Amino acid sequence: MWLLPASWDGGNMPMPCILKPRPLWSGKQLFSMLLPKISLQKDAGIASKNRGDDPWFSRSDCRVIIQEGEIMSGVICKKTVGASSGGLIHITWLDYGPERTKQFIGGIQRLVNFWLLHHGFTV
Repeated sequence: MWLLPASWDGGNMPMPCILKPRPLWSGKQLFSMLLPKISLQKDAGIASKNRGDDPWFSRSDCRVIIQEGEIMSGVICKKTVGASSGGLIHITWLDYGPERTKQFIGGIQRLVNFWLLHHGFTV
């Protein structure tokens, strides 16, 4: 399947988060398949306008928590992914180097292209 990242070893697929009426995976599970084994805690771009009393229990899911390459909570936005300091691309480059970063960016692009192909529309 052309959607799978180049770094995927063909091994374990995550357990679907919805089992009936048919197996379905969440967007967080799909994006986690692309991530290298990194850990990150960061506020998403929507955090400033949607922050409540307790950022750990936000209804808008504005605190991004990634543990060992798996997204636990949060919204993946430009601020989280972007090449700025502390973003996923920057951390991947520092920890894994240019080749793994290239695979990560390519995997994100394939995921977005697949979504646009099946759900995109024109005005």
